[in-house]
Amino acid sequence: MASPRPMLVISDGGDWTQHVPEIEYPYLQKVYELYGRTKSLENVHFADEGHDYGISKRLAMYVFVADHLGLNIGAVKDKTGKIDESKVTIEDYKALLVFGTEGKLPANAVRGPEAIQAVLKSLQ
Repeated sequence: MASPRPMLVISDGGDWTQHVPEIEYPYLQKVYELYGRTKSLENVHFADEGHDYGISKRLAMYVFVADHLGLNIGAVKDKTGKIDESKVTIEDYKALLVFGTEGKLPANAVRGPEAIQAVLKSLQ
């Protein structure tokens, strides 16, 4: 359960999140009210957008994360006060694949429920 930890719900009009402001968000607000933490929950809704992680959604996330983690949002703003992503490095897709382009587990990977249980028991 995420509450009462800070949560930003980003929704849009072009996918299953289209009704978040009217349905899911009010429910989440009630849950956060139980903890007295309504200021830890926010929703930004982009009714005219679709499912992506475009600039509008990233900008909302940057501000929310900076606020809730006590970060200096000014450190990523340009001279006009806008958030500047020009120094961001976008990694090559292949570099982001945990198990490489073939999706194969390493030879020494723990496989199967019994092997996983044995590893977990060895940690106790």
